[in-house]
Amino acid sequence: MASVSYTGKSGAKIEVPINDTNQGTSQNSKDLYAAGYRNGNIDPNTLQSINLGSHRLYKDAAEAFVAMASKFKEDTGKVLSVTDSYRPLQVQIDLITRKGWYGKEPPLNSKDNRGSEGLAATPGTSNHGWGLAVDIAGTANGTGAVYRWLVTNASRFGFRRDNKEPWHWNYSKPLNTPIP
Repeated sequence: MASVSYTGKSGAKIEVPINDTNQGTSQNSKDLYAAGYRNGNIDPNTLQSINLGSHRLYKDAAEAFVAMASKFKEDTGKVLSVTDSYRPLQVQIDLITRKGWYGKEPPLNSKDNRGSEGLAATPGTSNHGWGLAVDIAGTANGTGAVYRWLVTNASRFGFRRDNKEPWHWNYSKPLNTPIP
């Protein structure tokens, strides 16, 4: 298995595996995997713009996000901003070196043997790599008007919040678009 190394905030050299054979845990990621796709290596023709800069998601997730963003604007008069969407594998690798490995950096705490430094998932394991996740601005602290609106409304559009990252929202409705 390939890996990437970087120097953590503690100064320790950290070796991170690149898991490019992970099929994910959602039925959507398993379906994409079964069709021959790999996390971070999705056919660009199956990704669609969400009308916010260069951000893209898998077609079904993109359509649902655009509908959700439209309802958000209708309800609040504001734009639902995104800080991240689909991540190719190389971007996931680069993110590790910039933001650290999520929950894996020493020193590990004795309660659950997890580190507290780092924000990036193991490359090849993030739902961003399937085009099924967005990071939404204004929600990082799990508070505020944007976050409250999402908690109340996102599930109607097929998005659910990640339990550990209040800014990270996964598309969880079954895919309707045939996977090429």
